[in-house]
Amino acid sequence: MTQTQAQQTDIRVIEAQEVVLPREGFVRLKDVLRLIPVSESTWYKHQAAGVFPRPVQIPGTTTKLYDVADIRALITRIRTEGAA
Repeated sequence: MTQTQAQQTDIRVIEAQEVVLPREGFVRLKDVLRLIPVSESTWYKHQAAGVFPRPVQIPGTTTKLYDVADIRALITRIRTEGAA
């Protein structure tokens, strides 16, 4: 296999990876952005405007996570508004 073929194969593997949300719980922003493909700056702009959900912070840490229920609701809203 040539290097070009290997690179193409790697790309296909990356593109084929599924993003699956857990039924409940929390996810990091990097996981959300794999489902809703916008830049971080766009995400934060819409978050500040109240369009996208805000994260919750784990007490005693700097870790911020997004509630899966909020992300599912956002995806549903995007699908509904996009279909209109």
